[in-house]
Amino acid sequence: SSNGGSATRRSRRTRSTSCCATTRRCSSPGAFLFLVLGAANHDPRQWGPTAGDLELDRAGAAGHLAFGSGIHHCLGAALARLEGRLAIGTLLTRFPRLELADEPTWSGRLTLRGLDALPIALSGRTGE
Repeated sequence: SSNGGSATRRSRRTRSTSCCATTRRCSSPGAFLFLVLGAANHDPRQWGPTAGDLELDRAGAAGHLAFGSGIHHCLGAALARLEGRLAIGTLLTRFPRLELADEPTWSGRLTLRGLDALPIALSGRTGE
């Protein structure tokens, strides 16, 4: 799916230096840049032919860009990871046979990505 990665899909920045260390492409300082962050974690040069697939055990997954990096690293990243671990772990423990009931519906917003609907079937309920 092309919907993985950062919730922020696009951003604009003004270049402060003449060359980008990552791409080694140069432009004039002050140039306007349009960043397509939604594509950042889908680069087959970084992640191989399955770059668009969700693989929880992917080698090198800690190198993803979903929470930004450097001085732009998300302040809430640790909390988001903890919430995800607890919520998903609890949900799967309580409903071990959780499965998609239908295809997810993506919102289609240009700036922030998210789901409008995630139909799931809850079965195999454990404990009360």
